[in-house]
Amino acid sequence: MKIRQSHIKLFHRCPYAFKLAAIEGIEGEKTAIMEEGIEKHKEVEKSLLEGVIPENLMPIFKHLSLTLEEAEVEKPLEIKVTDKVSITAKLDFVKYVGDKAIILDWKFSSSEHSLNYYVNEKIQPVIYSHLAIETDAFAERAEFYFVFPAYQKIIPLEFDRETAKEEFKKYVNPVIKAINKNEFTPCFSACGSCLYKKHCEYMRPESVDITKYEQKFEITQDNAARVYQFIEKASAIVNKLKEELKGKMINGEISPIELADGRILQVKERMGRKQVDSKIIPFLIDNGISPLEILKIVKLSYNDVKKLINEVPDRYVKQGKSFYVIEAKK
Repeated sequence: MKIRQSHIKLFHRCPYAFKLAAIEGIEGEKTAIMEEGIEKHKEVEKSLLEGVIPENLMPIFKHLSLTLEEAEVEKPLEIKVTDKVSITAKLDFVKYVGDKAIILDWKFSSSEHSLNYYVNEKIQPVIYSHLAIETDAFAERAEFYFVFPAYQKIIPLEFDRETAKEEFKKYVNPVIKAINKNEFTPCFSACGSCLYKKHCEYMRPESVDITKYEQKFEITQDNAARVYQFIEKASAIVNKLKEELKGKMINGEISPIELADGRILQVKERMGRKQVDSKIIPFLIDNGISPLEILKIVKLSYNDVKKLINEVPDRYVKQGKSFYVIEAKK
């Protein structure tokens, strides 16, 4: 099995998402920003392979005293960590100088939030640095740089052989342990932004026995925020399903249903209108709303109706806009 560094980052966000991506081979969704970043990566790669440093990277290359001589672009690396698992990476740019590997990784986000995120991002630099050192006979240390062309900024990190190796184990060993045990517990902290939510069984209530999560959630100070986020997510799913069910029952696609406790779930039509102060009626009429339309959507007294039209109001005061509710009755 080959695991990319992006899979390892994913594992530390949500082990279940890691399972979907790395083990089941499911491709996550790509946002428009991600697609744009991929295209810009391709442009830079093409230019560097042709021996030309792109204009937006030239100041950074000068600052780091780098040239393209003996540099490698989109360099694939791989090391085996168990008999069955290998870790792979593809470096945007790497150049070996003496016993040092200089690694550049382009980030094309134009968001200030992205800069703040990468200040604390350690997994990719650790994995790239460890692989660059381990796969070269002379390398003993690595300089890793996140490069932001849009801001003309870099975020530097340095690792010697031993530090990179120890940090690598810290991030990779939990992944290997989970694979060996086949245990991938979902993390309910970032479901809304997860790129794998369409494929996640924990986002599909029709296939999930909620009682096992009831038993699982012993609320503590440490997990209270995650439990609450799970409740919010579950509530949103329940409300969405209720609306879909209501729509199918209104359209006659589903007839009344007998529930397990003997109740009958059915759609009932009611008549209802909004209570409106009669003083705004002239304003409504001045804005082109017809008296009959007003009668359909607002609740008025008998006398107010008489003021509004020159007909006997009985046929109008009982009119209203229909709406539907789902009721469960014995």
